[in-house]
Amino acid sequence: MTLLWLLVALALIPLASLGLTTVMGRAAGWPLGAAFLGAGALAWPAVRDLLDQGPGGAVTWSHAWVPDLGLQLALRLDGLSLVFIALALVIGALVFFYSTTYFTSGTQRGFYLIMSAFTFAMVAFVLSDNLVLMFLTWELTSLASFLLIARSGHAGEAASMRTLLLTFVGGLALLVALALIVTRTGSSVFSEVIAHPVWQADPGFTSLVAVLVAVAGFSKAAQFPFHLWLPDAMAAATPVSAYLHAAAVVKAGIYLLFRFTAIFHATVIWNVLLIGLGTASAATLPRHAATGTPNRRARRSSAVSSGVVTLKRPSALSCQRVGIASMREQTWKTSSCRPTVTGRRLSATITCVTMTA
Repeated sequence: MTLLWLLVALALIPLASLGLTTVMGRAAGWPLGAAFLGAGALAWPAVRDLLDQGPGGAVTWSHAWVPDLGLQLALRLDGLSLVFIALALVIGALVFFYSTTYFTSGTQRGFYLIMSAFTFAMVAFVLSDNLVLMFLTWELTSLASFLLIARSGHAGEAASMRTLLLTFVGGLALLVALALIVTRTGSSVFSEVIAHPVWQADPGFTSLVAVLVAVAGFSKAAQFPFHLWLPDAMAAATPVSAYLHAAAVVKAGIYLLFRFTAIFHATVIWNVLLIGLGTASAATLPRHAATGTPNRRARRSSAVSSGVVTLKRPSALSCQRVGIASMREQTWKTSSCRPTVTGRRLSATITCVTMTA
């Protein structure tokens, strides 16, 4: 039940932003950022239960959603989802705090409304144990990123359309993949789907779904050949681009790849795509670093690199069993989140995640 209250609290923050911006203007970022941290504190009982369970533990909640169709509103918190929730809430709060001094005029009502809705969609996505809810929140992050970039004026119009097209290609791929999964397994609950024997019994089906999920993940994580949308997103206001790169859209793609690795870790095409296209994405960095102004060069290259994920011996990673303790058993080499500040410009990205079993 704690997980549900977390989502309810986050869903109320966009509504609260309407009143707060009317009263406080752009300074509403202070209480709204604090609300993110407060909402995260609501999840502490679930986090404590997760820690008590040890490796492979998970906290779940489910309720009948559409009984006639057999759909359940299912939420699941494990070690992997906890990491991404912390990213979304903590970085979201920091971005809101920064926004109070970045913007110099206007109430920024639209910015705070869309950004807080964005945060809700991201947290709901990583908590989803239902494939339908997972897809809906996945698309909400795409829509929110489009609106945030589009509101950046004339420079953001073309960039927002390219972002929308590229990320929605991934959305269509994910929709087809999830439809095939539900049709073949007869379940829309991810934790049930992952244990279905079809993945070992039908390699052709497994490979097809793996390719579709990889396309979806690459489109969000700005991996080659979908990497072009992320430098375009620099047209948005700095708090927007910082959040897109550090905690939201890019991380949604990375989370999807991590989550489905539990199913596809032994699938050849999955490993080829992750390593091959991840390497190709890294190879694009010199070109991004060589174009534009010095500040923009640095932010472009760091933005694309934030999506680069290299998995060595993927079979050693079982996201189905990831818990806090099991995550400590892996060797993680993760760069810190380094804010780069020039004048009033800020770019916060997590530049690379390399996991070695």
